[in-house]
Amino acid sequence: MNKTDEINVEKKKFQNKKILLILVAVVLLIGITYAYFRVIKYTEEITGKIGGFDITYESSSEIRLENAYPIRDYEVEDEAYENKFKISNNGKKDIYVKLAISDITLSEVFQKNTSDLKWGLYEGTTKITTGGFEKYKDGDIIILPEVTLKATNGEKNYTLRVWINETYENQNNYQTESLSGKITAIVQGKSGNYLANKISEANKNNSNNPTFTNTSTNKGLFVLKDDVRQTSFGFPVYYFRGPVTNNYVQFGTYKEKITNTVYESSTSEGEEPPTVTSKEEDVAQINSPIIWRVIRINEDKSITMIAENDIGKSIAWKSETGTKYSESNIKTVLDKWYTSTFTETYLDSKVISTNFCNDNSYNSTSAASRINKTPPVPTLECDKEDIVNAKVGLISADEMVYAGALYNTALTNTSYITYLDNKTNFWTMTPSDSSNLFTWKTENVYMNNAASNIATDAAARPVITIKPDVTVTSGDGNKDTPYVLSAE
Repeated sequence: MNKTDEINVEKKKFQNKKILLILVAVVLLIGITYAYFRVIKYTEEITGKIGGFDITYESSSEIRLENAYPIRDYEVEDEAYENKFKISNNGKKDIYVKLAISDITLSEVFQKNTSDLKWGLYEGTTKITTGGFEKYKDGDIIILPEVTLKATNGEKNYTLRVWINETYENQNNYQTESLSGKITAIVQGKSGNYLANKISEANKNNSNNPTFTNTSTNKGLFVLKDDVRQTSFGFPVYYFRGPVTNNYVQFGTYKEKITNTVYESSTSEGEEPPTVTSKEEDVAQINSPIIWRVIRINEDKSITMIAENDIGKSIAWKSETGTKYSESNIKTVLDKWYTSTFTETYLDSKVISTNFCNDNSYNSTSAASRINKTPPVPTLECDKEDIVNAKVGLISADEMVYAGALYNTALTNTSYITYLDNKTNFWTMTPSDSSNLFTWKTENVYMNNAASNIATDAAARPVITIKPDVTVTSGDGNKDTPYVLSAE
């Protein structure tokens, strides 16, 4: 019996899908020794449901290749790690599903060399498409084909396989390496009442880059350019900029009255600079609807939004480690607000846990450097160690710049002040140095910074992301007629 036969014997012993399969093999090929490679399969029944759409995984949504031995093309069907899953449509309308490998995580060697890592998507015994990981890094997304599922019992069965391709060269450096990711299915609507569609239909998209200067007169819905996320799901990211008035959304209700400090400025002939006054004002009553402003449409057509009003008077950042959001008082306040506000399951189920960026790197490419440039260079990319995954967070300084804000510089044409100016001072999640964070200063109509240990300088405006399949029941996005989201 040769070594390949030994592998096949071992696999036959562990074909029960309800156990953890560990395959250990010793393979000798052209003088190269591969010792104790393992392919690990995780097995648990998981079903995800979105409206009339179901996705059921035979094992789990996770793809994990760990210590795997290289294999040849004709061995892929039998030797590659595989995950079988089924997608189905029990609804009354045809739906369009974008399949993807998301949340990619690569170990150190694979980060430097992904040329031998391969994946393939199969429907039954038919190969749909294959590809590699050459262009991808941690956090990236690989797009798989779009699938049309017919209404009422539309169903398709797939197998996703990942493997190391045998090159007949020394590949011993892969022995302790790993790859992980998730099989993701995003329901898309090509027409209809999905919020992303409503926004797109109501706005002419600007495909040119805006001018990130104090003379900017940009306004509208822009396509994100020169950013890796532009092509993540085959759709671009769209973001609102300038004094737009048609990005209002109604979602949820306040559980307590909100009072805040509101700033107003006034000028008289010959008076320079303007006079700024402040006053306490009730901005929301108990059971009044929460109004949001759409920040952007993401590549998967989920929607990121910021609350139009703050959640109370100025809040201390107070992090024991300077500007770290994960250990801050403001995170505790926001989490408590979210839990007490979205108590209804149907509301909470529409909000996605998403990645917020708390950029603490302080190097030449960090937000602290990029936002200070003239013009600034915003991005939605974020180093892995600075990502905070949560259902609620704060806006980043980069998002503020995309929306029309600048650091320490006001626009010369005040008619183009960003829609984010709600006449209060509020925090961003972005450090400007090791002890300060960027904040919006409404009295100056630009971003400044505030110390992370102070209690009276800024308030908090929650930011959430809602699922792509949330539909609109009424409204056109204007202030008096916001998009009202379905309760179903």
